[in-house]
Amino acid sequence: MTREEKGHIIDELTEKFSQNNHFYITDASGLTVAQINAFRRLCFKAGIEYRVYKNTLIRKALEKQEGNYEELFKTLRGFSGVIFSKEVGNAPAKVIQEYRRKLEGKPAFKAASIEASLFIGEEHLATLVES
Repeated sequence: MTREEKGHIIDELTEKFSQNNHFYITDASGLTVAQINAFRRLCFKAGIEYRVYKNTLIRKALEKQEGNYEELFKTLRGFSGVIFSKEVGNAPAKVIQEYRRKLEGKPAFKAASIEASLFIGEEHLATLVES
């Protein structure tokens, strides 16, 4: 990937972060392409968007945002996907939980930002589902 392509993706991702009040970061390592596509379809049906990005590109886009997302940076390891939700903050949590019923524990929940409040770690997923 060229520097220009990376810059374009960072700009696109920066815009997505600024347009969406809610986003989740997941770890889908170990999932096949077919499983990731099935997860994407489930997200689409729920009115949310799921995309996989390189960790460094996510970090650079978050650095351009207002607010402090530094705590999220330590979660940017391995295989990271971002779920964007404009209106409903717990919709991604419900989709993750629903998909996990099929695949034990996958995708893993890394972190979420719900209207600038940060939730880091797997233990917060149940709370987000219920909120």
